[in-house]
Amino acid sequence: MAGARRGTARPEVGDGPLAAPGVADFVAAAPFLVLSTWDSSGGSDTSPRGDQRQVARIVDGRTLVIADRRGNRRADTLHNLLSDNRISFAALVPGRNGVLHVRGRATITVDPAVLEPWSLRGVPPHAALPIDVEAAELTANDAVTRSRLWNPAARGEVPDLMALASRHLAANSPKGRSVLLGIAARVPVRWLRALVNLAYRSGLRKEGCEVAPLESRATAPEADPVREVRVVEVRHETPSAVTLVLEDGRPFDFLPGQFFTLVTDVDGEQVRRPYSASCAPGGTRLEVTVKRVGRFSTHVRSLRPGDRLGVRGPSGAFRVGIGHDVVLVAAGSGITPVMSVIRTLLAGPGGDRIALLYSNRTAEDTIFAAELAALGEEHPDRF
Repeated sequence: MAGARRGTARPEVGDGPLAAPGVADFVAAAPFLVLSTWDSSGGSDTSPRGDQRQVARIVDGRTLVIADRRGNRRADTLHNLLSDNRISFAALVPGRNGVLHVRGRATITVDPAVLEPWSLRGVPPHAALPIDVEAAELTANDAVTRSRLWNPAARGEVPDLMALASRHLAANSPKGRSVLLGIAARVPVRWLRALVNLAYRSGLRKEGCEVAPLESRATAPEADPVREVRVVEVRHETPSAVTLVLEDGRPFDFLPGQFFTLVTDVDGEQVRRPYSASCAPGGTRLEVTVKRVGRFSTHVRSLRPGDRLGVRGPSGAFRVGIGHDVVLVAAGSGITPVMSVIRTLLAGPGGDRIALLYSNRTAEDTIFAAELAALGEEHPDRF
């Protein structure tokens, strides 16, 4: 589906289970959930739900609504709710390793006032499920983390479902048993795939979804990609600052002075923070230096070699041209992008001269103090 919007402004939820920290923001960003209900004999059914915008919407701290679009036209969930109104679901947000677990009691409504806000291009869903929420919990999920679910590079070869279906038909259609199955088993896979795509896309349009042309879906670049990297080393620079050394086997191309955005889950909630590269560009290892000033930087100090983070970037327009004498002024952790500039200029063949004015509250807080002193001795005419 094209034109999907990830999340909306955080709703005012008041009191209740949905008012727990991070829950409302997660609901506003989640396009997908897996929903479970129970039948009269105690058996359960689990069904995926996804939407072009957010898959659930909060009404207040104890109530949310899920649209029920036609999908594959099975109605197991609705049948179950007629005899047992218990419901639970687990929601996901792409790029985050947290999972939101919600349980409560649901009803089925066809009230136009409830359905209208869910309309896509003027087409409302055929029904909706208001849920009286009894519990909502946002947690980190080891399975999502270990599976590297959101990293395309970590996935193996995806099975061709049409090829599997064709072989399944062939294996279950002995001669004379079913003329229809026998014909379907001999249809070329590419024709089956085209027919299924046509039916699927037609169904999406009837529900009001915007469907991008096939060629643009195949060639469109991944939006805002996250590069998964591994922590190689955690180097303590001062009592309050550490340098993370990160790698994924590929070079990091950036300009000295630019920053990267680190992405990780803290207590089940995705957190992003920008940090400048402190190393020179072009190597297969990225170094970012983090000073402890908040929640994310405190979490960073618990990382160990082998842990994984997401990285976006590079970004930023702060940089210094090569071939000029420069004066650099920094204070505290502001030395980080400046250090990348210094390392790059001194490693180059030019004769650039560098003057650095660097201030800190105490000598103990001076990041890179030993290296700066060594560079001054190694390049006395330039630095």
